[in-house]
Parts: sequence; structure tokens; C-alpha cells
Amino acid sequence: MQRYFSADYDPPHLPKSLADRLYEALVGFGEPPITRFDIEELTETGFYLKRQPRPHVSIRRVELSYISCHPSYALGEDAYEEIEIELMAISEEEEVRRFNKPVGYAYRHIHATYCSTSSMMPRFQPGEILFYETDRPPAIGSDVIVCLQVEDRDAVYALGRLTMQTASHVELLTLSPEKRSVIDKAHVQMMHPVVTTADILGEYAMAN
Repeated sequence: MQRYFSADYDPPHLPKSLADRLYEALVGFGEPPITRFDIEELTETGFYLKRQPRPHVSIRRVELSYISCHPSYALGEDAYEEIEIELMAISEEEEVRRFNKPVGYAYRHIHATYCSTSSMMPRFQPGEILFYETDRPPAIGSDVIVCLQVEDRDAVYALGRLTMQTASHVELLTLSPEKRSVIDKAHVQMMHPVVTTADILGEYAMAN
């Protein structure tokens, strides 16, 4: 397939620009029919994902028409593996509400939960709905929900602002009281950036 454009064309990966053209030319043809996934496997992203057996990330996006809201419970400030930070539990297996998802976010994995911590007041108030994205890494300066888990202990969650990230540690800033907590990455199972309602809805382009 990589020689579709030239007999001596043999790069290590299929460039995205050529993959986009091959989608139109080949998808649906053949027996069994060629799929978009078959072509994506030849791109640099496809090769990378195939080399990562764990965690498995599918490049076949699933369209979801709604945002699931999961219940959360306050756990208070506890010393979790020497991390003194206000914690909460999120039951991601349960669903208490559903929110409409804008069309532009159909292929992005957005979830919601109730804020059950006061650690980020006045930025986030207890009882407020928090939207977060589960398949996008957070940037420095982002508000994040961090999932912490150590061996056989139940997973717990912390809300804060990501102020530093290295190969071995992350630093969270909480606002109430203002404090910076350095967390060993070995204890971090996941970090999800918080998405604001304005981000989800987007700006409406008004006609001049």
C-alpha cells in the first residue's frame, strides 16, 4: 500500500497527508473491505500504538452523544502515602445524570462528577459540576482531577492545579488553603484535565 504512489516509495511510516488520500481511494474496497483502521495502522501513530501493549489505546474513536455524570464522595484530608491533600472518591461505574454533548465534542471522552472537596475554593465550589476529559493529557497550569492508587488500596481522587511534572513527580497546587503537594508518579494512576463549560460550548462566531 505504501507504494501506491511510487514503485520505490518505502518510508518507515505512511505520512498523514498520503493516508488522508488513501482513505478516499481504498476504504470500502477489497474482500474483506479495507477499513480506515487498516490504513491508520500504517501511519506513525498506528505504529506507535501497536508498540504499546499497555495501556491499550484504540485509535478507533467511539462517538458518544451524551456526557455521563458520576457520583463523588468526600473523604476529607488524609495522609495517603504521605500525601496530605483533601481527597474524594468517584464512582465511575455509576451514572446519576446525563448531559447533552455538543457535536464538536462527539469523539472526545468527556465525563462529569460533583465537586466534593473544598480544596480549590473559590475556583470550584463543593456541589459544583466538574467536566473532565479522560483521553487528553493535561498541560502545566491546567486544573486536573488526579487518580491515586497504591497497591491494594482503593483508588482516590484529588482536585488541584498541575504546576509541575517530571519523569518521577507531579506537583499540585490547591487553593484552600493554598498549598503545593509533590506526588510520586508511582502513585498516580491517571490525570484528567478539567474542561470548563465555556470550552465545551465554544464561542459563537457572530456575523459582522
